[in-house]
Amino acid sequence: MTFHNSDSFDAAAFVYIRSCLMGRAHRFRERQLIQVKREPAILNEPLRQSENSADRLSLITASDPHYDPNRIADSVTLQGAMQCLTPNELRIIEALFFEGEKVIRLCETLHVSKNTVLKTKRNALRKLRRALQQLQ
Repeated sequence: MTFHNSDSFDAAAFVYIRSCLMGRAHRFRERQLIQVKREPAILNEPLRQSENSADRLSLITASDPHYDPNRIADSVTLQGAMQCLTPNELRIIEALFFEGEKVIRLCETLHVSKNTVLKTKRNALRKLRRALQQLQ
């Protein structure tokens, strides 16, 4: 893959990472439904003997408007992939993408050049891409 500027690289990397995470999210949810042995009961509804764990899990999660299984699976998968990063790469990725830090401000905070931050970001995204491919 060849990119002409850093903006198209970021967009392409995120599209790729997102598509990998969506596949992982689906598989993760399926595994979670299989692995659930005992789930908390909903206090307002009696449990019926015919309900299976997937039905009960749906009842529990349907009551929470903020519950998004894809987001949870994405988060778990991304955390697993981020374990391959060095502490510096992790700090830069977290600052740029999760905390919304600007590159120039990050350079001042870390006392490094702009090129160093951009190169570290590029290398970290490559590592994440490879790690996500291996997780599939």
